[in-house]
Amino acid sequence: MRTTMKRVFQWGTVCLGLALPSLALAHGDLGLGVVLGDPSGLSGKVWLDSEHAVDFSLGTFGYYVGQPYAGVNVHADYLWHRFGVFGNRSTDVGRKLPLYIGAGGLLASPGVVGARGVIGVSYLFDQPFDVFLELAPTLILTPGPGFGIDSGLGGRFYF
Repeated sequence: MRTTMKRVFQWGTVCLGLALPSLALAHGDLGLGVVLGDPSGLSGKVWLDSEHAVDFSLGTFGYYVGQPYAGVNVHADYLWHRFGVFGNRSTDVGRKLPLYIGAGGLLASPGVVGARGVIGVSYLFDQPFDVFLELAPTLILTPGPGFGIDSGLGGRFYF
């Protein structure tokens, strides 16, 4: 099991290292921080434009698909942000509190591969910081079909 966790971590690090430099990032488009939940760990987000982003996470979990596991989880999601859901877009709440939805995939140990949807809300502060709360229903494809729900509360600083 330790070998599987090590491989997931290594591949996640390699994929992240290859993907980030290829994006033409403006100042403030890359956010890095932490997420607490299932999984808990490091969180990142890259804004592609004013409504679209890619988020990613590398973390650990203790319970997955109805089974107690201790493992590593790497996931990435494409996100679409909808501003103005919780207030008029001309108000602070409408501009700073978007609802977001998205889809992506995950790799986790021991040998878990899955597809995930995500729905969440984030608060974008005037300073380069955000906090977020999200739920991610997950369809487990391997090692056997299954269903899980990831959740997280976190924050990121933007560079």
